[in-house]
Amino acid sequence: MLEALTKLDVAFNASPTQHPTMQQRALLTEREREVLEGTDTDDIKNVEAYQQKIRTRVRKRITNLEKDLETLDENERELADEARRAACGPEPMLLQLRNEIQELRNET
Repeated sequence: MLEALTKLDVAFNASPTQHPTMQQRALLTEREREVLEGTDTDDIKNVEAYQQKIRTRVRKRITNLEKDLETLDENERELADEARRAACGPEPMLLQLRNEIQELRNET
């Protein structure tokens, strides 16, 4: 019964964190972190080549992140700000606020 409910949850777009085999990630998977850190790489024949593949994947994810932030800026500004604070800390947000204040001053 529990297995059937779990499948239903996943089928109806339940949060991936609710299903043990579907873990969310940010830019790196756990395995990618290990490889870039140089730990647990005994099973990889060419570590440097694999690390380069990881770098390529991460660059693509960053591009996707930029597009996601643009969408959030237009539709869910609070979430966009939260994502920026989580990734960059408060400093970029302060710079953005200073720029917005200066723009408002220039308008008047």
